[in-house]
Amino acid sequence: MEQQWWELYDNKTSRFYYYNAGSQKTVWHRPQNGDIIPLAKLQVSRMCLRHLTRYISRITLLLRHEFLMWPKLKPQGPGKTAKG
Repeated sequence: MEQQWWELYDNKTSRFYYYNAGSQKTVWHRPQNGDIIPLAKLQVSRMCLRHLTRYISRITLLLRHEFLMWPKLKPQGPGKTAKG
């Protein structure tokens, strides 16, 4: 366990850091000895999923609004504009 490091990502500094659970030591540089567990990939995947979910929710709300407004639009004949 002493030679097992968790690779994590710090959003504030946009840098990777490494945590050793056995020694409870945290370092910014990638340790040369030991196993690296890439937990940062899980962090990034979760973060991307959260952003994607928010984006899809916003698009869904926008589409619902447009769909609800659609019957209220007056059809225009050929060559006519909304003002004319």
